[in-house]
Amino acid sequence: MPVDIDAAVIGNTRLSEDYSVLALAAPEIAIAARPGQFVMLKTSRGMDPLLRRPFSIFEVLRNADGSPRGITILNKRIGTGTGLLYDIARILSQNGVDIFGARVATLGERAEDIFTVGGERLGSEKDRLRLERELLAVL
Repeated sequence: MPVDIDAAVIGNTRLSEDYSVLALAAPEIAIAARPGQFVMLKTSRGMDPLLRRPFSIFEVLRNADGSPRGITILNKRIGTGTGLLYDIARILSQNGVDIFGARVATLGERAEDIFTVGGERLGSEKDRLRLERELLAVL
């Protein structure tokens, strides 16, 4: 039976210049999933992009007691758009910021990435300004 959930990004590990492993909190999927199976990911709740993108499950994440807690996907950076997306997701993840949604679009030669974020670490102006500086450094 299909499972449709909002999965929080819990990690983004760079393996090389081109590859990273994206970890998602998705126990409902991890319970039944096996590496090599596919999940269909959508980065926003709206209509753009209209279709989900298939990604192969790289690993099933487990808690200390062995219960499934999420999955990882292996992601290849292709071009500057996916490289920038990786850098933004890495900074947000390193700062403990939850990504609730993302809209990624290419408008001619311009990339437009919009993230809906939240979390306790955004509670102070000092933390928000530090995050803003780190993000602007990669743009």
